[in-house]
Amino acid sequence: MNMTMQDTPRHGRSIRLAISVLALGGLALLGLSACSRSGVNKQATLERILALPLCNELERPAEVFDALDCRLDPDGTRDPTDVKLLFSYAPVEAGANTGDITMRLAKLDGTELQALTEADVPMYLYPYLEDFDGDGALDVILPREVGNVNTVMALLKRQKEGQQYTRFGEINGVGFQRTAEGYLAVQARSSAASWGVSFYDVTGPALVPLALIQIAASETGEGGAVTATKCTLEDISAAALATQTPEAAQAKFCGDPAADVYKE
Repeated sequence: MNMTMQDTPRHGRSIRLAISVLALGGLALLGLSACSRSGVNKQATLERILALPLCNELERPAEVFDALDCRLDPDGTRDPTDVKLLFSYAPVEAGANTGDITMRLAKLDGTELQALTEADVPMYLYPYLEDFDGDGALDVILPREVGNVNTVMALLKRQKEGQQYTRFGEINGVGFQRTAEGYLAVQARSSAASWGVSFYDVTGPALVPLALIQIAASETGEGGAVTATKCTLEDISAAALATQTPEAAQAKFCGDPAADVYKE
């Protein structure tokens, strides 16, 4: 089993990321003219940006490609030096299976600082902010597709120095959490009676798989409640094995609280 993907998305696709870092006075944003960047009509620009709904407050679109443009507030205030994240969902032609989502990093006067395009997205969903690597900066979690249980998510990391974002990697699961050792643990349903938990190193420039464990229900009690489980080490990286035996690694990862997937 691939450690980075617990269940494969329904549509095959290549992930392309187009990154453009735009200088001051770059592309027009939200249909604004250059005058807004020269100091004229800045209040109108501010009002247009803040009029966009917050992505994290929107309900899941009723149709696969029927999403509203929206914003996230990584700085959380209206200070002129703050930035906003503006998300636009490209129209999808009839019969197409994927579309593109563009995230623009912009100042409140409309100046665009960066644009990231998440291409070939099978399902339009709304992003949210979360510090997935524990560095104190709010990153962007951009869901790409929801399966029967698990969700494929792109991780867009905010840089410690500066305000820009990079695509850090992709995970697939029901949820994720940080471990006491600073790893990212992603919990995913493998079947009706088993789970997989993938552990990642998030200290470098990109997501690095470390280990994958499988947890299966071995005993059930009244009402089908799981009373005992069996945990096995399914896969492990060479880096993780460099400092421990497979037996020690299994004990370590199976003993992590993230492996307690059946807790009430």
